[in-house]
Amino acid sequence: MDVLSRKSVGFLVSDLTGNAIDANGGFAQAAAVSGAKVVLTSLYTNTSVEAVSDERGKAIFADISALAIANNDDKPPTYHFWGSIEVTKDGYRTFKTGRILVKGARFFVAATQPHDGKSSYLRACTYEGFDMQYFPCTMPSTRAIPDKHTVRCEVVAPNAKQVKVELFNKGWFMEGVTGKASVKDGVAVVDIPYAYCADTDMAGYATYLTVYLDGRKSYRVNTRLAFKTAPIDKPTEGKAGVVPGENGASKNGSDAGDGTDPGENVLGGPLTLTLPNSIPLVLNSIPASAVYPSPTISTPGACRGSA
Repeated sequence: MDVLSRKSVGFLVSDLTGNAIDANGGFAQAAAVSGAKVVLTSLYTNTSVEAVSDERGKAIFADISALAIANNDDKPPTYHFWGSIEVTKDGYRTFKTGRILVKGARFFVAATQPHDGKSSYLRACTYEGFDMQYFPCTMPSTRAIPDKHTVRCEVVAPNAKQVKVELFNKGWFMEGVTGKASVKDGVAVVDIPYAYCADTDMAGYATYLTVYLDGRKSYRVNTRLAFKTAPIDKPTEGKAGVVPGENGASKNGSDAGDGTDPGENVLGGPLTLTLPNSIPLVLNSIPASAVYPSPTISTPGACRGSA
């Protein structure tokens, strides 16, 4: 059994071919994949480190402190960074994530399966760079501030010339939003533009992608993308900031208080909080699941782990 320090990150590369998910949410009898190259990239430092899985399928980075930020509020300090993972081995599917939060003392499970060099699969999928294929990706939703965002899919399709990907969510006006791309060197990078969401809570609905190869519907992939109603779901007018005494009301009316009542406004009059007409959605939408991750289970070729 490997024990990781606060500065260490571990990976278990597993072949899930023919193995079912067990009752505890894990993969039963998954075979270890040795000799796989694991690349861990930090978005803070724009640098990468590499390791190779051993006969147990494990690859351990003993010290990630050079890639990370130390959280000195924790005693002793912990380490984390926004980054990405890519795991490759000849004859196997590539495991690749978008942006995830990597924390020290964590193990990831990178699940793959043999690839014949001919079949198609979804190699990576992101929403504004955040991984939405392997890890929970919960974003705020609003129709009143329709900032536009892009879903990007990397589709391995060695025997196709063109790939179309359709984004769908049950009962959602985003259904039927599509993107197309030509295949180059066996891979199509498909952008689905303007993928903003409705003003209702969509977290209970599954979001999935349908992949078409040369116009033929080929397969469907479930994603981890979900939406929660945004705290601010409509635009406001005026400059940003707190404006004393304009168009507002304190708890006790328009009169300034003396501060004895916690609900009083002591700045000389009522307060109005005004905001910009448009709020960058992603700027305010670090996925809660990335900050407070939970173990995830996906289909074969996917990942189980926590970031």
